[in-house]
Amino acid sequence: MGEGIENKIQKETYTESLFYQIRLTAKYLKLLGIQLFEGLNIEIPFDEYIALDIINNNEALCQRDLAKLLIKDRANTGRIVTRLSDAGYVDVKIDKRSNRIVKMLFLTKRGKKFVAETNKRILPYTKYIKDNIDVSYEDK
Repeated sequence: MGEGIENKIQKETYTESLFYQIRLTAKYLKLLGIQLFEGLNIEIPFDEYIALDIINNNEALCQRDLAKLLIKDRANTGRIVTRLSDAGYVDVKIDKRSNRIVKMLFLTKRGKKFVAETNKRILPYTKYIKDNIDVSYEDK
Protein backbone atom coordinates (compact mmCIF):
# COMPACT_ATOMS: atom_id res chain seq x y z
CA MET A 1 0.00 0.00 0.00
CA GLY A 2 1.15 3.57 -0.67
CA GLU A 3 2.77 5.89 1.79
CA GLY A 4 0.28 7.97 3.83
CA ILE A 5 0.06 11.75 3.50
CA GLU A 6 1.26 12.14 7.11
CA ASN A 7 4.51 10.33 6.29
CA LYS A 8 5.04 12.39 3.14
CA ILE A 9 4.55 15.64 5.05
CA GLN A 10 6.92 14.56 7.79
CA LYS A 11 9.67 13.51 5.32
CA GLU A 12 9.52 16.69 3.25
CA THR A 13 11.80 19.57 3.99
CA TYR A 14 10.08 22.89 4.43
CA THR A 15 11.34 24.19 1.07
CA GLU A 16 9.84 21.13 -0.65
CA SER A 17 6.47 21.54 1.04
CA LEU A 18 3.23 22.88 -0.36
CA PHE A 19 3.21 25.51 2.40
CA TYR A 20 6.53 26.91 1.17
CA GLN A 21 5.38 26.90 -2.47
CA ILE A 22 2.22 28.82 -1.58
CA ARG A 23 4.21 31.36 0.42
CA LEU A 24 6.70 31.77 -2.43
CA THR A 25 3.88 32.25 -4.95
CA ALA A 26 2.31 34.92 -2.73
CA LYS A 27 5.68 36.69 -2.47
CA TYR A 28 6.11 36.74 -6.26
CA LEU A 29 2.56 37.98 -6.83
CA LYS A 30 3.15 40.79 -4.34
CA LEU A 31 6.36 41.74 -6.16
CA LEU A 32 4.45 41.82 -9.46
CA GLY A 33 1.86 44.12 -7.86
CA ILE A 34 4.58 46.42 -6.53
CA GLN A 35 6.25 46.58 -9.94
CA LEU A 36 2.94 47.28 -11.66
CA PHE A 37 2.13 50.14 -9.26
CA GLU A 38 5.60 51.64 -9.70
CA GLY A 39 5.38 51.28 -13.49
CA LEU A 40 2.00 53.03 -13.57
CA ASN A 41 3.22 55.73 -11.14
CA ILE A 42 0.34 55.06 -8.75
CA GLU A 43 0.71 57.48 -5.86
CA ILE A 44 0.45 55.01 -2.98
CA PRO A 45 2.26 51.72 -2.32
CA PHE A 46 0.67 48.43 -3.34
CA ASP A 47 0.02 47.37 0.31
CA GLU A 48 -1.90 50.57 0.99
CA TYR A 49 -3.99 50.11 -2.15
CA ILE A 50 -4.86 46.56 -1.06
CA ALA A 51 -6.07 47.97 2.27
CA LEU A 52 -8.17 50.60 0.47
CA ASP A 53 -9.69 47.98 -1.81
CA ILE A 54 -10.58 45.77 1.17
CA ILE A 55 -12.19 48.71 3.00
CA ASN A 56 -14.04 49.65 -0.18
CA ASN A 57 -15.51 46.14 -0.45
CA ASN A 58 -16.35 45.66 3.25
CA GLU A 59 -18.65 48.23 4.78
CA ALA A 60 -18.18 49.00 8.47
CA LEU A 61 -14.86 47.19 8.73
CA CYS A 62 -12.85 47.54 11.93
CA GLN A 63 -9.08 47.83 11.98
CA ARG A 64 -8.66 44.42 13.63
CA ASP A 65 -10.63 42.73 10.84
CA LEU A 66 -8.61 44.63 8.24
CA ALA A 67 -5.44 43.22 9.80
CA LYS A 68 -6.82 39.70 9.47
CA LEU A 69 -7.74 40.24 5.82
CA LEU A 70 -4.35 41.78 5.05
CA ILE A 71 -2.63 38.96 6.95
CA LYS A 72 -0.59 41.54 8.84
CA ASP A 73 -0.15 42.27 12.51
CA ARG A 74 -2.21 45.03 14.08
CA ALA A 75 0.75 47.41 14.46
CA ASN A 76 1.63 47.21 10.76
CA THR A 77 -2.03 47.61 9.85
CA GLY A 78 -2.23 50.62 12.18
CA ARG A 79 0.62 52.30 10.31
CA ILE A 80 -1.09 51.67 6.97
CA VAL A 81 -4.39 53.08 8.28
CA THR A 82 -2.61 56.16 9.68
CA ARG A 83 -0.94 56.88 6.32
CA LEU A 84 -4.24 56.42 4.46
CA SER A 85 -6.06 58.62 6.95
CA ASP A 86 -3.37 61.33 6.78
CA ALA A 87 -3.63 61.25 2.97
CA GLY A 88 -7.39 61.76 3.16
CA TYR A 89 -8.42 58.36 1.80
CA VAL A 90 -9.85 56.86 5.01
CA ASP A 91 -11.93 58.13 7.92
CA VAL A 92 -11.45 56.42 11.26
CA LYS A 93 -14.46 56.48 13.58
CA ILE A 94 -14.21 55.30 17.16
CA ASP A 95 -16.98 52.93 18.23
CA LYS A 96 -17.63 50.64 21.18
CA ARG A 97 -18.33 46.93 20.97
CA SER A 98 -18.72 44.87 24.11
CA ASN A 99 -17.21 47.69 26.17
CA ARG A 100 -14.12 47.78 23.93
CA ILE A 101 -12.98 50.67 21.77
CA VAL A 102 -13.01 49.71 18.10
CA LYS A 103 -11.66 51.73 15.17
CA MET A 104 -14.13 51.57 12.30
CA LEU A 105 -12.80 52.37 8.83
CA PHE A 106 -14.64 54.15 6.03
CA LEU A 107 -13.44 55.41 2.68
CA THR A 108 -13.73 59.14 2.09
CA LYS A 109 -15.00 60.49 -1.24
CA ARG A 110 -11.36 60.92 -2.21
CA GLY A 111 -10.65 57.31 -1.25
CA LYS A 112 -13.58 55.97 -3.25
CA LYS A 113 -12.57 58.02 -6.29
CA PHE A 114 -8.94 56.85 -5.99
CA VAL A 115 -9.93 53.16 -5.75
CA ALA A 116 -12.26 53.47 -8.76
CA GLU A 117 -9.61 55.24 -10.87
CA THR A 118 -6.87 52.81 -9.84
CA ASN A 119 -9.08 49.81 -10.60
CA LYS A 120 -9.64 51.18 -14.11
CA ARG A 121 -5.89 51.61 -14.59
CA ILE A 122 -4.95 48.10 -13.45
CA LEU A 123 -7.89 46.30 -15.08
CA PRO A 124 -6.14 45.71 -18.44
CA TYR A 125 -3.25 44.00 -16.64
CA THR A 126 -5.40 41.80 -14.42
CA LYS A 127 -7.60 40.96 -17.41
CA TYR A 128 -4.53 40.00 -19.46
CA ILE A 129 -3.37 37.64 -16.73
CA LYS A 130 -6.82 36.11 -16.31
CA ASP A 131 -7.27 35.71 -20.07
CA ASN A 132 -3.92 33.95 -20.43
CA ILE A 133 -4.36 31.36 -17.70
CA ASP A 134 -5.50 28.02 -19.06
CA VAL A 135 -8.34 27.16 -16.68
CA SER A 136 -8.92 23.82 -18.42
CA TYR A 137 -6.42 22.41 -15.92
CA GLU A 138 -9.14 22.75 -13.25
CA ASP A 139 -11.08 19.96 -14.94
CA LYS A 140 -8.17 17.49 -14.95
